[in-house]
Order: sequence, then structure tokens, then C-alpha cells
Amino acid sequence: MTELGMDKAVFEMQLAECDPGPAGCDAAEMLVQTNPGQAIQPLRKIASGGELSRVMLAIKSALSVPIARA
Repeated sequence: MTELGMDKAVFEMQLAECDPGPAGCDAAEMLVQTNPGQAIQPLRKIASGGELSRVMLAIKSALSVPIARA
């Protein structure tokens, strides 16, 4: 988050248990605290457009990095 200019922000992923169906089972929520003193909340509810853009850029960048194989 620091590299995105969000030095004080906290980011967490929350994974929920679910019953798998034909398409599998993915129940994940991105949680963020953008300002000290605020409660950590779902990203989709509290992030501004700029914050959403920076988080998406970070996710896309992380996914594009090749994984070293031993």
C-alpha cells in the first residue's frame, strides 16, 4: 500500500466458507482501512475512485510478475 501512496492504509482479504457448486466456490472480500482510526471495511463500500484505481493497478501488477521456478 505504501508504494501506492497509501502509507497509512491497511489491506486484508476475507475468505468465507461456502458450499461448492458446479462452478466451484469463491467467496472473498477485499477489506481496507484508508485512514487511521477508521474501522476496516469492504473496499467496494468505502474506497474513492482514485483509491479503487490504485488498488486495481497493484493487483494487476502483482499478477503480471512472473513466478520464479526452482
